[in-house]
Amino acid sequence: MKVKLIQATENAGKMIADIASICYGKEEAKNPERLLRNLYKLGHGSVFEHAYYTFKIEGISRACLAQLTRHRHASYTVRSQRYSNESYQGVVIPTDIANNFSIQKKYVELLAETQRFYQYLLDNGYKKRRCKICFTTSNIN
Repeated sequence: MKVKLIQATENAGKMIADIASICYGKEEAKNPERLLRNLYKLGHGSVFEHAYYTFKIEGISRACLAQLTRHRHASYTVRSQRYSNESYQGVVIPTDIANNFSIQKKYVELLAETQRFYQYLLDNGYKKRRCKICFTTSNIN
């Protein structure tokens, strides 16, 4: 996994403390560090949402992405699998599979076959957005 910080709120702690001070009729926090500790300790978390951080995250599994994005703690922009060519994307092998050589070998073979079929569809005129392969219990024997 590769994580890169793209952008962040400058002086986030002071900014948060100053925003919280508005609740008390003040424009600026006298002791930002103490106020931040008290806000956190008292569970006043909403004021912390004023800070922002933008990360570029590469090399995570779709399962990990699903867990990150299921909660609205952040805003997400994700590479589209419908409109991007996924022929050369890497995969994340779950630890349980990676620790069992014979299972891992079959898993990698299945992924390679899926990738070959995806390329076959593209080569035969199918649009990327129509090539998304989904497996459900109703269509797996």
